[in-house]
Amino acid sequence: MRNDYAFASLPDRAVRELKRLESRLNEELGEEITLIAYEKDPPGADSTACRADLKGE
Repeated sequence: MRNDYAFASLPDRAVRELKRLESRLNEELGEEITLIAYEKDPPGADSTACRADLKGE
């Protein structure tokens, strides 16, 4: 993934909805599914500030 995205800051309602969707997908697929929300950084933003070490991209 490119460095022009950062983890999205979501309201509680959106987080709950994502968790419900994860749960449904886990049941339907029989696999552990994790959904991750990103948002596009504005031009010139330091997107590495909120990231884990992402070597090997």
